[in-house]
Amino acid sequence: MKRCLLIMCLIFAMTVPAVPQVFAESAAAENGGYDADAVHFALQLDLLSPSAEGELLLSQTVTRAELASILRKIIHTPALADATLPITDMETGDPLYGDVAAAIGAGLFRAPESGLFRPEEPAFAYQLVSSLLDILGYRPSIGDGKDWAAANKLGLLRGLSIGEMDVLNCGQAAKICYNAMDIPMMIQTKYGENAEWKVIDSKKIYTEYWHAVSATGIVDGNEKTGLTAESGLKKGWISIDQKPYQLGETNADSLLGYRVEYWYTEDDTLVYLQKLSENRTLKIAADDIADAKREKIVYYPDADGREREAKLAGDVDVIYNDRALFDFTAADLKPKSGFLTLIDADNDNLYEVVKVYEYVNYYVTALDQTNQLLTDGLRMETVDFKDNGRLCVDIKSFQAQSGEYYPADFTQLAVKNVVSVMESRDKECVTAIVSSDKASGTVTTVREKNGKQYVTVGEAEYAVSDDFKGQYDAGNQKAIKIETGLAATFYLDFNGEIAFVSTDLSQWQYGFMSGAALEGTFSKQLKLRIFNDEGIWEDRDVADTVTFLGETKKDMTEVYGSLAQGGTVKPRMIKYRLRPDGKIGKLDTPADRSADVGYIGYDTEHFTKDAVMTDVKYKLRNRSFQHKYSMELTTTTMFYLPAS
Repeated sequence: MKRCLLIMCLIFAMTVPAVPQVFAESAAAENGGYDADAVHFALQLDLLSPSAEGELLLSQTVTRAELASILRKIIHTPALADATLPITDMETGDPLYGDVAAAIGAGLFRAPESGLFRPEEPAFAYQLVSSLLDILGYRPSIGDGKDWAAANKLGLLRGLSIGEMDVLNCGQAAKICYNAMDIPMMIQTKYGENAEWKVIDSKKIYTEYWHAVSATGIVDGNEKTGLTAESGLKKGWISIDQKPYQLGETNADSLLGYRVEYWYTEDDTLVYLQKLSENRTLKIAADDIADAKREKIVYYPDADGREREAKLAGDVDVIYNDRALFDFTAADLKPKSGFLTLIDADNDNLYEVVKVYEYVNYYVTALDQTNQLLTDGLRMETVDFKDNGRLCVDIKSFQAQSGEYYPADFTQLAVKNVVSVMESRDKECVTAIVSSDKASGTVTTVREKNGKQYVTVGEAEYAVSDDFKGQYDAGNQKAIKIETGLAATFYLDFNGEIAFVSTDLSQWQYGFMSGAALEGTFSKQLKLRIFNDEGIWEDRDVADTVTFLGETKKDMTEVYGSLAQGGTVKPRMIKYRLRPDGKIGKLDTPADRSADVGYIGYDTEHFTKDAVMTDVKYKLRNRSFQHKYSMELTTTTMFYLPAS
């Protein structure tokens, strides 16, 4: 945000020379006299203007036009001498016309409905106070009719004896403005529907002021592309209705072509950006497209299987994998895989923007962070993610719960992620979307529609990605046949489609077991409470048949007894293997180290996360203590536990 700074040393140095001589009435002591510091302050900031002879009567009434000038200077906005105002009692040649126009434009004065601003009429004390409360940012927290009480509480009226309906004079105006210097501002930290404000001591009315303005428009350019021409924008900028804005902390990666509501500061920095609900969008899977032409797309919706038409605007813009296709054909509107997103930004039943997403999924089995290489477990090939001189290589993390994308980098990739890679037609831009979403369980139904396979796992249905199905059809042994009864883990891409299937139980997982319990009357179900190697506490069921300490066990009472000592489960490190249904199929317990002194070690090759246990009472031999203990799970620290 743009900070409008004044040189504070000039404000506070009251010995600055060349301050105009002020002549006050000798009898002006009705309100305890005028504050000399406040008057010097107002003169230095040009809030008060002496006459050409350097004279200023502090008892002189402040007019409405002069009050507009004071407020305009406080918010550091220029006078608008050329503005057209809906008022009839001021000429554009008036010296204060531009100040009045700026104050009205900033919302500090209302444009009069009668057309009469009455610039020469006196201003009242409440008018200056209310406007300062607006500028300081306290309006959202002040109830109706509470301005004067709020001003007293904040200290705006400190050292004054004045009523809110009193006519304001220059000396009083100087003192109120001087008091405002010491009041912290309430800054709006969030805009839009969930607006928030926060009082910040370091923000002062004379050193920092911003007033965000709201507007609506269509995002027509970003660093990668424009809708109708190359945008030429740098990273961190977007264009809305052909005007560039700096993104600040807002995110506009996926908003190209959408009509948005946005708030921006005077230096054109966005502080809020949100799609409008009036945007009509349509998502069509590639397999559901029956025919594509420049004027319409014929498709099969999921609901009834009948053909539908999506009509395109005559000047439709096509964005292929985040880059515009300025010369496109009907074939570009029918990708081999992926999906289309159509946008009707003005709600006229014609889609102005078509976004084409065509991508390849990689299931990560190995990573080389230094050289930015990953191994794809489906095709068993290595993929290079270096930019190699491209315009941009973007990595985004997709969060399934929120449906949002967040900026990421190669270091945030992990084994068992699915990475969906999109390359623009000109090869200049590559976008990779990382998903860690997965589903585990048994397939209950399999169906096909338009050549697309859909499977039900548990209660949810998932489409099988074209990548995976294509690899299976080509005879790739890594692409497991999906059929009813298959128990597996299904790894999903950002589009929610199955990108890889695993039935592998070969990898041990490590965790800290804090407890175990047997449930059930006849068939005992064993449950374990585990702090896993992802730093999450979870409850896990043990399968009816489990390999425990290398031997197959069907009696869960026997396994529980082995985990317990004297009927009590001792917390310990364990390693375990999960079946596709999420139950523990193999279980082992590494030997305790130095258990006689009350602590247990763990496998140092697998635990790297942090954990915090707070205010837990421990007992070691005959000594008990309460300790707020932060544990970093590294190769040099241990879990500290009671000896019994």
